[in-house]
Order: sequence, then C-alpha cells, then structure tokens
Amino acid sequence: MKVRLLSKDYDFVKEFRDWEAKCGGLTGDAIGTRGSRSLLEFVKNHGFSSPERNTKDQTGAKDVLVELGSLLEKKFFTEKEVEVIEKVEDMLNDMSDETANNNPANVPFGIPKKRDSEGKRVGEGTITVYGHYTGGDKNWYSEDKGKSTPPIWQALFGTGGEDLKIKGLATIVDEALEEIETPKDITITDLSREQFEKLSTSKQFQNAFVRIANANVKGKDKNTGDNRYDNKSIRSQLAEKKIKISKKDVLGIFNIENKIGAITFDLSATQISRLLGLYFSRKIIKGDTDWKSLIKG
Repeated sequence: MKVRLLSKDYDFVKEFRDWEAKCGGLTGDAIGTRGSRSLLEFVKNHGFSSPERNTKDQTGAKDVLVELGSLLEKKFFTEKEVEVIEKVEDMLNDMSDETANNNPANVPFGIPKKRDSEGKRVGEGTITVYGHYTGGDKNWYSEDKGKSTPPIWQALFGTGGEDLKIKGLATIVDEALEEIETPKDITITDLSREQFEKLSTSKQFQNAFVRIANANVKGKDKNTGDNRYDNKSIRSQLAEKKIKISKKDVLGIFNIENKIGAITFDLSATQISRLLGLYFSRKIIKGDTDWKSLIKG
C-alpha cells in the first residue's frame, strides 16, 4: 500500500527548506565570523567537541538536523514519524533552558574588563560573557547565562524579530506537530488483497462506489439484462472522489493512526471489475455466492 497527501507537501517541509536557505546565506560579518563558513554549517557542528574550549560531544543542533533529515522526503507522516518529531522537540526544549550548557546563549568568552576609547585592552582583568562576543549585535552576548541571542541561538530559537530575522527551528518543529495532527486528505494506491477485501466491506466506501457506478450505467446486457458499466469512467471518478472513512476502518484496514480527513482511492481496472461483481451480482442478491470468492476472482 502507498499513501500520499492530496496536497503537494507538508507546509513545514517548505518552512525547513527556507530556513536552510536563510542560514546557508549568512556568512562572515553578518554572523560575526571570519571566513566563508555559513551559519548553517555552524549549526550542523553545534554539539561536537571543541578542544579549544575543552568541551566534549553533547546533544546539539547536529543531532536535531540528523533526526529531521530522515523525515523530509516522506510523502505521508505516520505516528512513527510523529514520535521522531516529538523527540526533536524535546531536544530543542532541553537546549533552550537558560541554564543548559548546550544552549548557544551559554558559550563562555573572556573579554577585557576595561578598554580605552579605541577599544584596546586596559589592564589585565577579564570578565566572562556568554553567547557570541565577536562583532555583531549587542544582544549577541551577555554577562548572564541564557540572556543573549547569538546567531546559532537565533537559528534554533529565533522568533524572526531579532536582528537576523530568522524563524527558528524550534518554531518550525512546533508547527510541524500541529500540522501533522490536523486531519489531512490522502490518496491510497496499491492495496494488498487483504486490504482490498476489508475495504469492500466498509459501508462508507460501498455507498460512494455504488453511487458512482449507478451514474455510469451505459446500457443493459442483452443476454442477462444486467446493467453494463463504464468501468474506465468509474475508476477515474473514484480516484477523484473524496470519501470519509470511519476512524475504526482507517485503523483496521490501513493501520493508519493519524487523524484523516477524506481518502481517494486509485484502484486497478481489475479491482473495479471485482467491486462491480461484488456489489451488483445477481448471485449475491439471491444469496448464492459469498463476497470474498468474488473479490478473489
């Protein structure tokens, strides 16, 4: 079985791609660094050990991006993917804590205690500040932990109102969960035989199929007097018909736990023929044939 959204893609996937492009385009003076490395590259390395700061590997943005990267090509998110996103959300929430060592706002820097009018050190004293001291906005560092908004912090937790105007990854992840929990219309193809058999017994599906079939009668069979149907038209209309299936059937037939809006079905020509035989056969009306034998053909 294959499942995909009727809409082109999840909105948050585009939001993430836009975030990548934004962070990938910020380099040098824009983020208070030397060289050509982008903010995206710094985010990808956040959490790795730093010999110059005597830090070991820890959970960081690098782990968040690995988890998210495994999901972005999915055409439909199941509960399994939701669990991954919830894990990412927890990781970001932990990092955003004002006291967390892996919070980008808490990177320590030693700076001169005093400077002259030209910015040169005066005396030997130093003070510790947190965040990102080199260049940039005055809010990039603070003498207090958890109070600064340096570039990596903005990439992860920005609201879009800070100096770099970035909608942070945490907001995108929160919106992703909300979007996935909102009922979505889907289309289903390539049903297994067992799923097809179960679908044929769904009252909502039966009613929709019979209405479409009755609207596509093209005459009577000369020998039997049975209706003759335009199978091709039925198949085409069924693929466009949004059918509401009960939550119980969605789970029981397709093993989908998500909240589903409506479903369209792209069935094969053979499956259409079998359904016509199943729902309209005179033998069934007489009770001489069971449905499963007709479905199996």
